[in-house]
This record gives sequence, structure tokens and C-alpha cells, in this order.
Amino acid sequence: MRRLLGLPVLLLVLLALSGCSDDDGVGPNGGGSGANFWQAAAGPTGGNVNALAFASGGTVFAGTNGGGVFRSTNNGDSWTAVNRGLVDMVVWSLLALPNGYVFAGTEEGICRSDNNGGMWTPVNNGLEWSRSIHALAANSSRHLFAGNYYNMGVYRSTDNGDSWTAVNTGLTNRY
Repeated sequence: MRRLLGLPVLLLVLLALSGCSDDDGVGPNGGGSGANFWQAAAGPTGGNVNALAFASGGTVFAGTNGGGVFRSTNNGDSWTAVNRGLVDMVVWSLLALPNGYVFAGTEEGICRSDNNGGMWTPVNNGLEWSRSIHALAANSSRHLFAGNYYNMGVYRSTDNGDSWTAVNTGLTNRY
């Protein structure tokens, strides 16, 4: 009896997946029934999009590989470059906090904005020589974490990015 119940569930899953087989070129990886839930937006330009972050009020940020940071205030219908003060246009990671700060992890370190991307300020105090930041995250205590690409591991900030401390104890491979 147990096997018979599993077969209908499997058939339902296969049937549901088969409905996603039309190749309209819009869905994930260029195929699938993306026409039902994916829609092309105008921009951002300037390279591949490496990161997305959502800020309060519905603002969306996109970090690109060569075009810096773009901001949309209308659900991606249009984008505006917001790169004033940004030290590098290769943006690997983004983080938007409830307190209004937005962080961009770049090849040259971390930049912070306190005005919705209007102006960026480098905040690299404590980061080692290689500052390529590929991951940014925050916990419920508002401690920030930055993952470095070139064998420097993880850094933590407890002061909104003003200073960073390596926290790698127990990491067996930081690369």
C-alpha cells in the first residue's frame, strides 16, 4: 500500500514538471516556462549582475561586474547607476540593513552608503591586503560578516563596518 501511495505523488510531480517544458527562452538558464514568472527589465547595464539586495521601502540594488551599483525604486522597471564614491566598479556582494545602511563588497574592499546609494564611503579598517569581498551578511544582532576571496577568510564588524576583525578560528580552509 505504501508503494502505491508514492507512485501517484511521483506522477503528479512529473506532470507538474512537464508543464515547464516550453522553451520560450525567458526562464532560468534560457528555457522553461519563464513566460509565466520571468520578465525582462530595462537594465542594469555594465556587466553581469553579481549581487542583489533589497532595502526598506522597496528599493532594489544590483551589483555588477564592471558597472558598479544600480538602484531601482520601481521593482526593476528602470535602474539608475549610484556609484558616487564607490572605489571599484566590480561589485561582488551587496547587503542592505534595516537601519538604512547599504554595503557593497568590491575587488577593493567594502563601501558603505547611508543615503540609499547616493554616496559611498570605503570602510576597510582591519581588512588585510587582499580585499576582494565576495560575501556579505548580517545576523540578528546586526553584526556584519564579510567573506574574502583570496585566502583571508571571514571578517566581522560590530560597529556598522567602521572596523573589521578576522574571525577564522576553526576554518580549515579559508580559500
